[in-house]
Amino acid sequence: GEALRCCPQISRLNLSLYNTKLTDAGGKKLVSGLGQLPLQDLDLRIRDTQVAEETGVALGKSLRSLPSLDKLNLELSDTRMGDASGSALGEALRCCPLISKLTVVLYKTKLTDAGGESLALGLKGESLQDIEVWLSSSA
Repeated sequence: GEALRCCPQISRLNLSLYNTKLTDAGGKKLVSGLGQLPLQDLDLRIRDTQVAEETGVALGKSLRSLPSLDKLNLELSDTRMGDASGSALGEALRCCPLISKLTVVLYKTKLTDAGGESLALGLKGESLQDIEVWLSSSA
């Protein structure tokens, strides 16, 4: 998070974290800096980590601070994120009215119907032209 705040001019960010020991302690800090950037294009892939609800909720909070976001690719697979994360992300998407291209990939998470429904409510943006949502093998 702190390192991202040192780069206030970044409008496009690709951040991939695969097969790491990242937990909520680090995940929260990492995603908290995203809301401080003038991002228009965000590709965030957190897969096969130990992050859970605290990171998902912090990510939702950061995304709410990105009203000029145009493209968003979120892959949050093989994590412990669940319904609170789904709700936070759905709320965040409603606060990003300019998103035209959205991809959300959630494989092997703790998301249930309640979190999925909240997330789906965020998929109603007026600017959305291209949407891909992949949900599978939630456990």
